[in-house]
Amino acid sequence: MKKKGKKYVEALNLIEKGKAYTKEEAIELVKKTSTSKFDGSVEVAMNLNLDTKKTDQQLRGAIVLPNGTGKSTICKVLMHHPDYEVTTGSITFQNEDIVHKDTTDISRLGMFLLAQNPVEVEGITNAEMLRMALSEKTGSHVDIFKFSKEAKEICQKIGLPESFLHREINNGMSGGERKKNELLHVWMLKPSFLILDEIDSGLDVDALKIVANSIKEYGVIQPIIVSKKERSVLNAQKSSDRDTCPCRFGQDNSFRGYFIQKRCYP
Repeated sequence: MKKKGKKYVEALNLIEKGKAYTKEEAIELVKKTSTSKFDGSVEVAMNLNLDTKKTDQQLRGAIVLPNGTGKSTICKVLMHHPDYEVTTGSITFQNEDIVHKDTTDISRLGMFLLAQNPVEVEGITNAEMLRMALSEKTGSHVDIFKFSKEAKEICQKIGLPESFLHREINNGMSGGERKKNELLHVWMLKPSFLILDEIDSGLDVDALKIVANSIKEYGVIQPIIVSKKERSVLNAQKSSDRDTCPCRFGQDNSFRGYFIQKRCYP
């Protein structure tokens, strides 16, 4: 067996095996056992033994982080954005490590990112992209009549003109129209896990209510919501306990998820 170093042994002796430490004790212990000359990172793993598919076991919580801490970066990393590389660790989704999977494979597993600034795609219409994506997802031919009927119903539901089906993806659209356009993609592709990166960005009050209600109605997923204006999303659903549980939505608090709030400092 390889001999452990002196600093490792000294740090190990500070840890009482089998003891359940409080948060404060654990943080203090991390500081005491650190031997690096720089601010190292700490991995925190929590097994909550919850099945979030069951309504009585859905996780509720809030993470409040300042600007520049990488909330949008995390969203992009989850979807394997080409600008980022995971050098260590793993990301488990649907019981699979997705670190080395490409974006297409991650999407097939049911993950969807509604970006803060949805990109424009020239030359390809919403209808063309959605038919191709559905065919890729199901592995079968898409019934054009059934597709058209469902898409028009969704457009009506989210307040998007039917003509947008034949417009190039997000091309020439306002901020609010882009978010609604992305919601059209959500409803058509039916992902099981939804990441909303500043869904409230670029939306006026009326559009925000439509978007929030649409997400609540979709309801079968557990979303991750990243926002810099906590109350803008919450007030759209008139949450009765928004101050104590910012990730509860709806008057009956039936819509819950993970809420990552961006705190802005002067």
